[in-house]
Amino acid sequence: MLESSCSIPTLHQGCIEEIVILDKTRDLLKYSLSNSLDDIQIAIYSRTGHNVNLEKAAWKINPGLSISVKHSMR
Repeated sequence: MLESSCSIPTLHQGCIEEIVILDKTRDLLKYSLSNSLDDIQIAIYSRTGHNVNLEKAAWKINPGLSISVKHSMR
């Protein structure tokens, strides 16, 4: 069964936020999507209280990424 996205994307602090619920596990995942690393850093800090330096992040493709998340990133 494919995962489904159950929310309308919303704009929050420069990021588009998308909530995805995985059908198989019923896990709820919230993604912040933006072309700006600064906006993503702000979103991470607002949710976790942790400052992260994305300038030095090692980026890689996640082959197990949910189909719904891939669709929301288009």
